[in-house]
Amino acid sequence: MAIIPKITAVSYLNTIPFVYGLKHADNLQADLLLAPPADCAKNYIEGRADIALLPAAVVPELTNTNIITDYCIGAVGAVRTVVVMSNVPISKVKRLWLDAHSRTSVQLCGYLARNKWHIEPEWLHMQEYDIVGNGREDDAYLLIGDKVFGYEGRFAYSYDLALEWREVTKLPFAFAVWVARKGVLMRLPTSCSAP
Repeated sequence: MAIIPKITAVSYLNTIPFVYGLKHADNLQADLLLAPPADCAKNYIEGRADIALLPAAVVPELTNTNIITDYCIGAVGAVRTVVVMSNVPISKVKRLWLDAHSRTSVQLCGYLARNKWHIEPEWLHMQEYDIVGNGREDDAYLLIGDKVFGYEGRFAYSYDLALEWREVTKLPFAFAVWVARKGVLMRLPTSCSAP
């Protein structure tokens, strides 16, 4: 009896090409579980997936895991879906609410706070999104994924973290990478074509 590998991938719009490729690959038999980035990491770490598109920030913590392809969720400029929004300039932010759906974006935000914005805000973890725009005047909100579209234009300031990273480092940024447990043999599609 063949063992069917379990794959977990991010459930946002930016993974549509990967998901399409996985669903339409010739002879690929796998169970596909879509989830927010932090939940992809949880699914993989807790053994509910053998192959995963994981937040890059998680990978150094893992043992018995290999990065399996150069394909990733990455950026060389603005991405529009990983932003800090506020009604005051970032230099005046006192509290920063962090989206619970991302580990990589939280680490990136911390890096930018130290190395670009030179701020030391109080870091607050956001589990529910009703706080967004309903906090103090000096609050900012790290938001990721498709939900960002619903908040565009509602704040005086919006900082695209991929663009901010690029301005500091001149380097591209990898938000999520494909990994597999050592010993899991599977050939991922190297390309796909749309109908």
